[in-house]
Amino acid sequence: MNVMDVKKLLSQLFSSIKNGSVLFDDKGVIFYVNSSACKFLHSQENQLLDTLVEETFRVFIDDVSHKSKKGIIFDIFNKNQQSTLLSNQTLYFVSVDGHKFSIEASSSCIEVDGKKIGLLLFRDIAENKGHDQKLIAMNAHIETIIDNFPVGFIEYDNFFCVKRINIAAENILGIKRAEILGLNIKTEDINKKEKTSLAMVSYPFLAKKGKTIKSKENSLGNKLNNKIVHEMILDFPIKREIEVTTISLVATKDNTIEGFIKIIRDITKERVLSRSKSDFINIAAHQFRTPLSAIKWILNMVLGGDKGIISSPQKKLLTKAYHTNEKMILLVDNLLNVTRIEDNRFGYAFKESSIIEAITDVVSELRLMAETGKVTLTFEKLDNIKPFIFDFSRIQLAIHNLINNAIKYTREGGTVKISLTQEDNDVVVEIQDSGIGIPADQIKQTFTKFFRAVNVSRLQISGSGLGLFIVKDIITRHGGIIGVKSIENKGTTVTVRLPMRMTVEETGNKQNRTT
Repeated sequence: MNVMDVKKLLSQLFSSIKNGSVLFDDKGVIFYVNSSACKFLHSQENQLLDTLVEETFRVFIDDVSHKSKKGIIFDIFNKNQQSTLLSNQTLYFVSVDGHKFSIEASSSCIEVDGKKIGLLLFRDIAENKGHDQKLIAMNAHIETIIDNFPVGFIEYDNFFCVKRINIAAENILGIKRAEILGLNIKTEDINKKEKTSLAMVSYPFLAKKGKTIKSKENSLGNKLNNKIVHEMILDFPIKREIEVTTISLVATKDNTIEGFIKIIRDITKERVLSRSKSDFINIAAHQFRTPLSAIKWILNMVLGGDKGIISSPQKKLLTKAYHTNEKMILLVDNLLNVTRIEDNRFGYAFKESSIIEAITDVVSELRLMAETGKVTLTFEKLDNIKPFIFDFSRIQLAIHNLINNAIKYTREGGTVKISLTQEDNDVVVEIQDSGIGIPADQIKQTFTKFFRAVNVSRLQISGSGLGLFIVKDIITRHGGIIGVKSIENKGTTVTVRLPMRMTVEETGNKQNRTT
């Protein structure tokens, strides 16, 4: 193969590559440039052909013109082998029109029939550098944000090696970033005083006074991108209560977790305030309840004729006083129950009981209230429902609150229908009324604390807004679900679905279902 054939072959070979490609002879005269080189140098092919490579490609290092002894030709032909021009420094080309490019260049020498052909390949790295600078700036931005988080932040890889930690985490856990970064945190670190708190945060099961608050899987139902929240008490560097949220990081295409982060929040002040509030409510509620109970006892005696016969007008007034007193007692009880729920002290006694008996007792108790309000109260039940495990008194409280609400918010001449059925392994309680209903845009708030619908407030019907909050907690703790359908001015239907658990263990082991 002669020189012309080689030139033709090389020209065909480099015509389609993206890198700029230049071929020149042993005198440095360019005989081929590809389209990428023309585009890169802002020149037409005929402007570059037959020019000297040394003149066309002026080489700079930073702002200093580079003369490598005899120039590019010497660098290529003298080495007589493949090489990278100035491999340890940033190289710049300046085109004929004065445009400056940062490049990465490589060269090689081919000898044919005793004649040398020079090959120069180059690519623009300015774009890559721009991206790199943007990434550096973005990382610095993210680091600044994370470092100034008011909450602690720790990032781990899959082997519990600490990759990142912010100032708040250092302060909360009593550790120094320089001593922790790059370390694999182990369970044994719980025995090292300075790493005790970090070990507990890394492995929450090590915390003696800790609990899992909630665990949430992603929409795919697998363990990727999970979110788990724990609360625990630390003793080092000072005693404090914290909330730790663990989130697995984005997984790769093969569905593996690429590390995780811990968000650490100091909740000491919140808990102190919460306990103070609970203590105050407890003391106040008990102080109220004592005289209210005494008033109830006295009114019962008088209404029952124990202190002599009373006239009809007197009885009417005393009955009104009695009902008002009952409302006050209910309010106090609700306040106490809400406080217990928030402090996880709202205890449950699960045992085998009859749901038919539980609801029948409540309906009987509230029948007088319905008659007084001229509301028709009916109860339809399936008689062959077998007893199952639930807390009799708590379920009675929930059903009582629901029926009480249905009667209270139903006008004279209206109806309240209660039905009890069984569907597979669930019992279904439905309370349907023809009352004032709930505005459509407020139904989602029904079970929130202190919620009272706008239409209820306008009618000035008394209530605390706590009853349904308590109901929701009771049903949820039984692993059940509760739903509401309502049309304003037409009525409301509340549906409670409870699983018929056959053992006490099931009440604790099964996860609560959601609506």
